[in-house]
Amino acid sequence: MATGLFKHAIHCTTDQQTAEALEQRIDIVCCPYPSVASELSSLLLKLGERDEWRDIPLLLFSQSNLQKNRIKALELGASDCLSLDQSCREAAVQIGWHLNNKHRIELLRRSEANLARKAVTDSLTGLFNRGYFDADLEQKTILAHRTGRPLTLLLADLDHFKTVNDNYGHLAGDQVLQSFAELLKKSGRKSDIVCRYGGEEFAVILPECDSDQAFFAAERLRKNVSRHDFGCPLTVSIGLASTTMNCRYSSSQLLEHADLALYSAKDRGRNRTEIFPTPLLKDLSATKHLSHRPISKVSSFPQALRRSIAALRKAARYSFG
Repeated sequence: MATGLFKHAIHCTTDQQTAEALEQRIDIVCCPYPSVASELSSLLLKLGERDEWRDIPLLLFSQSNLQKNRIKALELGASDCLSLDQSCREAAVQIGWHLNNKHRIELLRRSEANLARKAVTDSLTGLFNRGYFDADLEQKTILAHRTGRPLTLLLADLDHFKTVNDNYGHLAGDQVLQSFAELLKKSGRKSDIVCRYGGEEFAVILPECDSDQAFFAAERLRKNVSRHDFGCPLTVSIGLASTTMNCRYSSSQLLEHADLALYSAKDRGRNRTEIFPTPLLKDLSATKHLSHRPISKVSSFPQALRRSIAALRKAARYSFG
């Protein structure tokens, strides 16, 4: 039956040929009406493996008992059953309707995917946004506790970024943020979750990565930033915090510890990487030695120390760029 709707047709007689054909862009699948329903089983299972394959119309063609066969075809999971005796023009109209419907579904899926992507993406840098970061850190922390595998959180803050905006303009500042985001993505593994935490601060969730491995990666990033041509001098301070089988921090505790490590990097001269607990926190605690211990022990810090750390963090928001 020549309808003039297609430039190319692929004829398949085996499951292997069908599987290979589906890897190409297929607009519609046409089959003779099966003598037994089981003849369609493998094809229907194959079309159900991927979302894009589920949208491909499956048309069956029959020479007799069209109404009965059409109902049965729909029950089996086909899109329609057409008659082999109808004219080419009539077949073209019916097949064309299924093709247009497929294209509408594809457009809807792309639109939904774009909306979903925008909901979790920072519009300036293209990285995941704070909302996605919060949700993913919670999930990754729970998974790390369940599996006993290490998890490290990296917080990076561009040093003196305010001077970039003041001296070069906000457009240049945006370009610096975009360049840094690209450098950050290239520096990580495919499994790492790279996010813009807010302003000039970025976060990277590193699954199955302990503090020593993360420190090596962070230092590589820090040195790359120092050498990179951003159009203006730029360095980055980095704070790291890890959770392991022996120190099961919650996601909020992990974030707080990475933030404290980042503050320490800023306080100790910027353009450096610090791991929680940092020498600064050890100095503040005086006789209280901090180590990577369960949070139940860390929570026994003296209240005065907690207030001191909180005051230092608050002051850092005003004194550090």
